[in-house]
Amino acid sequence: MRARASGRGRVVESHRIARSAFASALAFAALAVAWSVRDDSRFGNDPWLKHDVQYCGDSNTASSPAGEGSASACGAAFGHNATEDWFIWLTEGARMLRTSLCDLLGIDHPIIQAGMGPFGSGAELAAAVSNAGAIGTLGGAARPVEGLRQQLVALGELTDRPFIVNFTQPWLQQNPEAFDVALEAGPRVISLALGDPGELVNRAHDAGVLFVQQVHTVGQANLAAERGVDVVVAQGTEAGGFTGTVAMAALVPQVVDAISPIPVVAAGGIADGRGLAAALALGAQGVNVGTRFLASVEASVAEPWKKAIVAAKSEDAVKVAVWDDIFPKPGGAAFDVVPRALLTPFVEKWQHRPVEAAKEAEQIQGEIWAGIQTERMEEFVPFTGQTAGLIDDILPAAEIVLRMIREADESLQRVRDLT
Repeated sequence: MRARASGRGRVVESHRIARSAFASALAFAALAVAWSVRDDSRFGNDPWLKHDVQYCGDSNTASSPAGEGSASACGAAFGHNATEDWFIWLTEGARMLRTSLCDLLGIDHPIIQAGMGPFGSGAELAAAVSNAGAIGTLGGAARPVEGLRQQLVALGELTDRPFIVNFTQPWLQQNPEAFDVALEAGPRVISLALGDPGELVNRAHDAGVLFVQQVHTVGQANLAAERGVDVVVAQGTEAGGFTGTVAMAALVPQVVDAISPIPVVAAGGIADGRGLAAALALGAQGVNVGTRFLASVEASVAEPWKKAIVAAKSEDAVKVAVWDDIFPKPGGAAFDVVPRALLTPFVEKWQHRPVEAAKEAEQIQGEIWAGIQTERMEEFVPFTGQTAGLIDDILPAAEIVLRMIREADESLQRVRDLT
């Protein structure tokens, strides 16, 4: 597939550079970005809080890629509004923070907003992230087909940038038509979690769509590679929602080694630029971020859920083991995972009563589904990762993206300064 093949050489070269975590950190530290900003008091003193970042510059000259030597030409060359008030310029010999993932997906920043079903990852959030130069994801799981179709229409009206539609494998087992609806919308990517993708990869490729698979173990990563996926998300147990048992820092380098040259994206335990820098040092080509984007202005979860994330400590995000007693494993090549969520009175009530929960499973399922439909999931099992302890504010999605890039650059610069 052309889109997949276009980044292969760069992926191979990237993995050659990233053979060890320390060497990778030093290599990426050389990507420090310099910028000049037009004076505009509307945006305050921090240029990174301005929206619609414009990247430009050539590694050997101060002229724009369009050859005009001007900010306007540079903005136009990258497909942005050439009349914006400011641009980030690269100094001679420097390169912007860009990986093979950016080339493959057609994005500016190696950041994916995670698919979180109907919990926050609607059209507004996905569009805001994509418009900021990263790539947003519309959650398709647990969303009625007609609702999915409406969200896809809304997303197309809000952005002309690449986006992802995400599903869980158990959901598609029960609602196969949702996959067809997603393909008809022409997303850049379909992503899947919680199970073997099977023939879905070929169906996506036949439609000219890239396929991203989330995994929790090296064995699952090898299976995904055999299926022909374009990117693998290695999710650590720190993540919110359904997760495995291996931590991100242990899982990512193993997956990188196992399936090279397929690009690997790190997930779990990442909420700021330090996490992005760490993921790159481990050999990942980018990050998949969920909880940080739940605490965003555009996320469609209720305000009490967002405020609970801001108030929470990492240890408040617990594995809800009783979930398997309430919702039995779906089978059909689904992965063995358990959700992580904030501790609530509902979780406390059932967490240590698995036998009773199994007996009353039908009633409890009804309560949870009612909570989903009435947007009161924060009262039941509010999926949230351990990065809640890192989050102390609710921000616009674009601001989250830009801060992550700034912080990653600063972190990589600190590593370079150690040498």
